[in-house]
Amino acid sequence: MLSNNKYALYNKGDALLGGGNYTQAIQYLDKALAIDPKFEFALYDKGDDLYNLGNYTQAIQYLYQALAIDPNDKYSLNDIGRALIRLEISIDIC
Repeated sequence: MLSNNKYALYNKGDALLGGGNYTQAIQYLDKALAIDPKFEFALYDKGDDLYNLGNYTQAIQYLYQALAIDPNDKYSLNDIGRALIRLEISIDIC
């Protein structure tokens, strides 16, 4: 059942993301995150959706949350960098 299974909700959102249906994908990812606010894959995908919608600041917020769960997540780190470039923000990480 989709309504209370975070994995099913995530999979539906991920499929919609892959099809370019970013706004619809966010609806499913939000439902998955309502069940588990620290669901790393849903956080990452929501950040990716927001990035694709041009909401770079919000995207960074979700990607940072995913990165906080898994500091070795190269995909979140890469997408944070892409969003910062879009916002024309540079940071000193050293």
